[in-house]
Amino acid sequence: MKEAVRAAGSGGWTIRVPGTGSWVLLSTFEIDVSGAVPRSHYVQHARPPLTQLGLGRRDERIVVGKREAFRSTYGGWICSVNSRVHLDEFKLVSLPLVLTNVVTVGEEQIAGATAWHVRAHSIEKNSIDTIQTRLDFYIDEATMLLLRRDQTTIVYKRGRRVPGTGMVRMNYSKYGVPIQIILPEHCRAR
Repeated sequence: MKEAVRAAGSGGWTIRVPGTGSWVLLSTFEIDVSGAVPRSHYVQHARPPLTQLGLGRRDERIVVGKREAFRSTYGGWICSVNSRVHLDEFKLVSLPLVLTNVVTVGEEQIAGATAWHVRAHSIEKNSIDTIQTRLDFYIDEATMLLLRRDQTTIVYKRGRRVPGTGMVRMNYSKYGVPIQIILPEHCRAR
């Protein structure tokens, strides 16, 4: 994914976490690496607010180079300079999992494009937890760009399934489409 966004110069995606119990999470993310300074814009909506996780009803983060602006439903823009910001922090897709049983399921139509549907699995274990993950990738046959990733995760603690685990869908788009990402005015001068 990182290579695809770098080659195209820009990209965007939407992450949806369906209702698990009483909350839903929706995130949208755009990145532009076509210029000398990488830029990203990330918006996350939680219903209801997940204050115990540090998430408000709506959180927004804009990064231009090493300058950052952040705001939550509960306040105005907070500006900062972060000398350690780099592309890996822009939420580009990475898979720290060891994938097994990778198979091509077939072809499917995703957003009007014919896509290969590839499925993989992962199991992570430690002394207490077992995390089983199924990943479904939908790759555009014409461009070989990722169009969608579905991730279904089940967590077991000491052999018992943890409630509230479930599916996350990430839809990818805007490859090569110019994206205008600008810091709020008072954050540009700092």
